[in-house]
Amino acid sequence: MKKMFLCCCFCLLAFSVFAQSAQKFEEILQSSELTCGQASYLPAVWLDSSYTEKSYAEAFDFLVQQGIFLQEQESSVPITLAQLAGICMRTWELSGGMFYKITKSDRYAFKELKVKGFLSEIDDPSMTVSGSKAINIIYKCMEMSESGVAK
Repeated sequence: MKKMFLCCCFCLLAFSVFAQSAQKFEEILQSSELTCGQASYLPAVWLDSSYTEKSYAEAFDFLVQQGIFLQEQESSVPITLAQLAGICMRTWELSGGMFYKITKSDRYAFKELKVKGFLSEIDDPSMTVSGSKAINIIYKCMEMSESGVAK
């Protein structure tokens, strides 16, 4: 029952926040290999709702300026699981272990999400991410941040 309620809340949030950008959300969801720009879009909208009207490249540039996306690369490059983990950990300010706190690196962010159960044991930090998998990870990070357990 709790999962159903949370799922409904997430859907309502997604529809209300992304009403103007349903097409982008659908593109992200259906992507078999998510780009850095597409992966940056949802965290950018979370941080600043004006990004619902902006492009993936603008969202990517915003996260780079905020220090959330660490790598200097093109927004059209496929994102790795480690990079996505880093974006999630920094966007939602999730707590991590000692090495993550010291380095804030994507590699340790990946390990933290694995420990938290957001990623499976067979996930590799260098593998590319599908849109549906990315949305699942992002949703879990949002949920953890909202619950207050993350800090």
